[in-house]
Amino acid sequence: MVTSMITSSGPGDLFVVRNVGNLVPPPGTESGDDSVAAAIEYAVGVLAVRSITVCGHSGCGAMHALLDAEPGRTGTPLGRWLRHGRPSLERTGDASGPRARLAGRTPADAAEELCLTNVVQQLEHLRAHEPVARALKDGALELHGLYFHVGEAQAYLLTERDGEKVFDRVRSADLTR
Repeated sequence: MVTSMITSSGPGDLFVVRNVGNLVPPPGTESGDDSVAAAIEYAVGVLAVRSITVCGHSGCGAMHALLDAEPGRTGTPLGRWLRHGRPSLERTGDASGPRARLAGRTPADAAEELCLTNVVQQLEHLRAHEPVARALKDGALELHGLYFHVGEAQAYLLTERDGEKVFDRVRSADLTR
């Protein structure tokens, strides 16, 4: 996925952090890989970004790997990294809370539900990072969730309605005006 294409951004408009599964390790759980935490600190503290977007997508291989993983198998670099996605997997299994979904329909399958839920969970992980928490408190930062459905070539923006996490279809801008 090319982030600048789905957001209509130009060169230099975005500070992009890409990793397997769009995972944001909660503070203190990095264990040897501080790259995401360092990027957050730099983006918020030095660049003073005003907005951070976590973008998930349909067919995410990392989410499929999480669904297929044997519990406790973290012996490989991928297995160790994917442990940061376990809270998303646990959240999908929690029947007591509202489910993340696309507006107008329930997720097509377990993988789509996990892809949507992962965006919500990683935003929570972001909020736990001190630079983000401080900037949110000061009103200097906004967090957004985005889901891109590859087959539909359609972006969905996360909204909250009555406690529900709903991804609404992003409409194309009318560029003829």
